[in-house]
Amino acid sequence: MRILQVSPAYFPAISIGGPIFSTLALAKVLCRDHDVDTVTTQLGMRQSNCRAPRYDHFEPGACGSRLLYKRYYGYPNLTFSPGTMAWLLKKVEHYDLAILHGVWNFPIGAAAFACQWHHVPYVIFPHGTLYRETIDLRSARAKRLMLRLYVRRMLEHAARIAFTTNDEARQVTGHLGFNLRPFIVPNIVEASDFVRLPPRGLFRARHNIDATAEVLLHYGRITRKKGLEFAVKALAALRRQGRNVVLAIVGGDDDGYKAKVQAMVADLRVEDAVIFAGLLGREEGKTALVDADIFVLPSHSENFGMAVVEAMLCRLPVVVSENVGLAEDLARADVGVVIRLDPDAGALTQALTALLDNKTRRESLAIRGRQFAIENYDGDAVRSQVNELLNSAIGKVPRF
Repeated sequence: MRILQVSPAYFPAISIGGPIFSTLALAKVLCRDHDVDTVTTQLGMRQSNCRAPRYDHFEPGACGSRLLYKRYYGYPNLTFSPGTMAWLLKKVEHYDLAILHGVWNFPIGAAAFACQWHHVPYVIFPHGTLYRETIDLRSARAKRLMLRLYVRRMLEHAARIAFTTNDEARQVTGHLGFNLRPFIVPNIVEASDFVRLPPRGLFRARHNIDATAEVLLHYGRITRKKGLEFAVKALAALRRQGRNVVLAIVGGDDDGYKAKVQAMVADLRVEDAVIFAGLLGREEGKTALVDADIFVLPSHSENFGMAVVEAMLCRLPVVVSENVGLAEDLARADVGVVIRLDPDAGALTQALTALLDNKTRRESLAIRGRQFAIENYDGDAVRSQVNELLNSAIGKVPRF
């Protein structure tokens, strides 16, 4: 099968966050059974300190796939790219299926239009962008206008909408209120990338963290939806207990939200216990994962939680809010701690206290969590689901 992926950003633009790794991992799985091309833009490349891409010419991608860069102009979150539109209208008819990563960006709307025009079936991976909370988080009025003008049609004509968890499918279909033809395919995190881990101590040494300190780790973009205010409040409460606890925040700043987090840290007087490590590459990021004691993700909204799986593969016990897409599965298998968010972060503080006081429980979660991640989210585990998704989409040709 000839498959075209369309994504506004692509690896190595890691400043965009988890979707960058999930689209790359999906491409690797697809290439085992199909011919795959990916069309993308330079979005996120400058922020990630990547080389300038070569435009308008296919170059080698992951595992035998091909990668084509087109320029975008203006506002990054729109990713306006007339070159992408022109290319798609000419070339999409040569593919058996298109996979669109995202919803609100110009290349995704252009790809859906081109697929409808040429009667090519397409699958949309929304990557959490259809949650009510995500829509309301930024440019809510513009998104609701787009929903009425063309996004609803784009979603309804898709052969499938690929959600990463049952929670995402339930919430999105519930609040949108129209048929989306949902299919569940978890994000892929290759376990082979986490076999050889760095030795402990490198991250602590780099940031002068006391060897006896207990390290809580936030690993991901610094943005409002990640719920960092709860992590900071819990840290302050733990410090008041007399604990030698440090919160390490690893990730790039999203729209200046880091300044707001720094203000919270100052208000709670825990500046000496918070480390902003910045955006790290995957290999350097592993040094933080192996040096931490507990991974913390108290998100307001999270369709999946790539960093949660990465932490589990690094044998790090995880504490997440019930708003994280993986929470339901983690709780059912008892491989992670799931908490409900409350204004003073009391539930999070209590969960962290219990884990820090119970080394046996932390070790058990670390061992079983890694095995759970391998059995459920590795490429070999998800491959059959991906092919089932593709087979279910072929033949569902959109009409213009």
